[in-house]
Amino acid sequence: MRVLETDRLILRWLEPDDAPFILELLNQPSFLHFIGDRGVGTIEEARGYISQGPGQSYAEHGFGLYLVELKDDSTPIGMCGLLRRETLEDVDLGFALAKRLRLFSLFARRAERKMRNFHDNRLVAGKHTRCRASRVQDE
Repeated sequence: MRVLETDRLILRWLEPDDAPFILELLNQPSFLHFIGDRGVGTIEEARGYISQGPGQSYAEHGFGLYLVELKDDSTPIGMCGLLRRETLEDVDLGFALAKRLRLFSLFARRAERKMRNFHDNRLVAGKHTRCRASRVQDE
């Protein structure tokens, strides 16, 4: 399901068919260093990560991490979305983009900006705190 669009990007729900890309993304050195090892080493484990992580979040909260793909050719380039963390009062903004992407920071900023606007316009009910962006640096 499509959630958001920019001129160049589509953010949509992660699906089981995205498992090969998720396996690659979660095992790149920058993800392991800045975010951590999610214990995903096979396509089946990547499918489990999708269903038990983002999929469960969609069902419970109506939001989660979304696949970020290029609009022109549907190439997946990363994940970006909102996360409910027990240690925070409000949602957190998280993202990770594939190392192979050379325009990392440009796309990260666009996806982050779109998610911040989405949060401000859709999720706030009562108390509001700014989302804190996770900064994953390209190596």
